[in-house]
Amino acid sequence: MCGILGKVDFNEKINKDDFVQSLALLRHRGPDNKNILELPNALFGHQRLSILDLSKNADQPMQSSDGRYTIIYNGEIYNFKSLKKQLSNDNKHWKSNSDTEVVLKSYEKWGIDCLDKFEGMFAFVIWDNLKKQIFGARDRIGVKPFYYYSKNQSFTFSSRPSPIIKLNKNLQNHFNLKSIELYLHAGYVPAPYSVYKGICQLKPGQYLLWNQKSDLKIKEWWSSNKFIEKKEFNFINESEIIDKLECLLLESVEKRLISDVPIGVFLSGGLDSSLIASMASKIKRTQIKTYSIGFENNKYDETYYSSMVANHIGSDHKIKFLNHTDLLNVLDEFENNFDEPFSDSASFPTLAISKFARKDVKVVLSGDGSDELFGGYNYYKFIEKFHLILKSPLFLRNIIHYLFKLVPSHKLNLISECITKKDIIEIYSFMRSVSKNFHNSHPSKTINPFYELYYESFKKMPKNETPQQYASRLDLLHTLGDGYLQKVDLSSMSFSLEAREPYLDKNIVEFALGLPFKYKLSKNISKYILKRVASNYLPKEIINRSKKGFEVPISEWLKGPLKKWSLERIEDNTLYHNLPININDVRKLFKVHLKGYRNVTPYLWNVIILLNFIQKNRNLS
Repeated sequence: MCGILGKVDFNEKINKDDFVQSLALLRHRGPDNKNILELPNALFGHQRLSILDLSKNADQPMQSSDGRYTIIYNGEIYNFKSLKKQLSNDNKHWKSNSDTEVVLKSYEKWGIDCLDKFEGMFAFVIWDNLKKQIFGARDRIGVKPFYYYSKNQSFTFSSRPSPIIKLNKNLQNHFNLKSIELYLHAGYVPAPYSVYKGICQLKPGQYLLWNQKSDLKIKEWWSSNKFIEKKEFNFINESEIIDKLECLLLESVEKRLISDVPIGVFLSGGLDSSLIASMASKIKRTQIKTYSIGFENNKYDETYYSSMVANHIGSDHKIKFLNHTDLLNVLDEFENNFDEPFSDSASFPTLAISKFARKDVKVVLSGDGSDELFGGYNYYKFIEKFHLILKSPLFLRNIIHYLFKLVPSHKLNLISECITKKDIIEIYSFMRSVSKNFHNSHPSKTINPFYELYYESFKKMPKNETPQQYASRLDLLHTLGDGYLQKVDLSSMSFSLEAREPYLDKNIVEFALGLPFKYKLSKNISKYILKRVASNYLPKEIINRSKKGFEVPISEWLKGPLKKWSLERIEDNTLYHNLPININDVRKLFKVHLKGYRNVTPYLWNVIILLNFIQKNRNLS
């Protein structure tokens, strides 16, 4: 795991001092080694976090034996050893035992088709010094980030946007209004957008080609839409499906335990991380290290469950108990390393547990991806009910909408909003939006950009699927790919910790996409098939407990320790320039929160994070 940066410019000489300073912004992603390679019209830089082959032989940027190709790579290819065996027929001389060299030689042998052979997480660029061409690619689900800027025979790429800004100062404080509108609905900036004008993200499952003529081609090499429900599952015994999933999970966990440095597991006490920890313990047959965050406030504490699992599997379990001061102390790391607005408050405990685990290990396994693949969200239960309501005549839905509006109930008001939407995708975008009905305060009169984002994704999906299948596909693309994975990457890499996600193994993802939804949500039981697998590994109390996220008392903080900090941003009128929100609406929102009239925390926090981001960037310029 690393930080990557590069710039190719056929118009102007690249300022090396600026490049060095830009690369330094990624040091937290890879503090073990820093290298810069200077070529005609190009500079490539790499901050390395050494995980496999700790020797200098695996340092980057890495060049092919003839000097034609240069790779700058961030990620892990879990099947690199089997690929190396295939490549060894043509390559007798290897200078390292790293997956980086395998990626480079794979491209030399197979070209772009090498991507189909990789199982893992990655974002990389390979520079062809003969053709003067960049080939860049991102993994299937988007575990690793890839940002780029292309203009006038110049191309810059990086793991994060901030180094690109430093290398291209014309981009500073020029924000993309559509990205900000999307952020206000989603709480993150989705690919292919960036909050900065001109900077883009490469979408998951895409590659790009750029050449000296500034021709930029972007193509899709993998898509979840290529995988549909397999009818043969309806004729297979359920026990066979359970066995198959168990085998896939064990194989995935085993691959992600390959490392030349110590490994641990994030253990929340929920089903997903507990199953990963139990399987890791079974595979290693030695005591594994597990890490949990506890809260002094019992309302948010889950250490009873994480300790139960740790005792069950016999792990070396460590718990860090936090109060609000401890969580607020990671605000500096949040501000420094989240270089685009991002409002998921679970970032704070994720930062805290990453800092805690990094004292012992350099790699952790996490449970991300299970909910999206195996029907873990309650939204999937609701969306089917709304689908039935949509079949009712419009006049009847309007009457229900009007009646619900008369009742002073926040939940009923949200339901009334849903039943007036024109289709199931608009309903789901509303359910997933942090802005909910607050978007009415946005001055923009255009179509809701969040619904537009979802609808554009929906149009590319297989036809004639159920609302639940479409909802889970949208979550895989956006809630997970654009949101949660970014949170985990930024939080863990803030402390030079590599996070690996066993549920997002290629074989598991493609298996889950072909699985009928009745195996995911059955008789109102979420993650049905995964729970059947877990019954061989975990106590029933863990398997049957209700789903609970990484909750943080943001609502209480905004009334207490963060009140002054928030008001300083809310009352700064200069921060609202060109934003699709105004100061009076935000003041009213904050007053509603302080008075406790209704729960406005998600959207209020969303707005405050945006204002804080604008203020921070203004102060840096």
